Amino acid sequence: MHESGLRLSVLHGDEIDAALWRVIHRQYRDTFARYGNHPAFPLEFFIEASAQLARQLLVFVAFDGEQLVASAICYRDATTLYGRHWGTEVDVPGLHFELCYYQGIDYCIQHGLQRFEPGAQGEHKLARGFEPVPTHSAYWIANPGMQRAVENFLARETEAMEDYALETAGHLPFKNKTAS
Repeated sequence: MHESGLRLSVLHGDEIDAALWRVIHRQYRDTFARYGNHPAFPLEFFIEASAQLARQLLVFVAFDGEQLVASAICYRDATTLYGRHWGTEVDVPGLHFELCYYQGIDYCIQHGLQRFEPGAQGEHKLARGFEPVPTHSAYWIANPGMQRAVENFLARETEAMEDYALETAGHLPFKNKTAS
């Protein structure tokens, strides 16, 4: 990152004005658009969230001169940093990993946080020491036929995900505790 000339920083919600949120939100939207998805949150959500959450909302940012060119939006509580949204306007090798993982790890160490949950998906997280962890979602489905179809799928998916978690655990960059 040093060779890229970008200046990296962390900004908390109470340090981000509406103009900067417009840039961060554009980057957030562009990431969704790139993958054919719709962003869940409008600009106003982030402005209000930063006002309400203050230091519990943070954004790892990269500046090229005075221009904000990339951002990773995170949330925190007393013990954990939660990574959630990423966006960029430049193609710089390693920038995604720097803002989404390495800056977060450093932040956790500096602030005494016990855990960093960098978000869902991505086998590339294994090489960076992030272990796969099960998550839980709850939905109510009104249509009985659709409910049965989802239940059947989830039964198969749960078994497949448990197998996948066991298989991927063997690829973590940690020493095997049972090896001699």
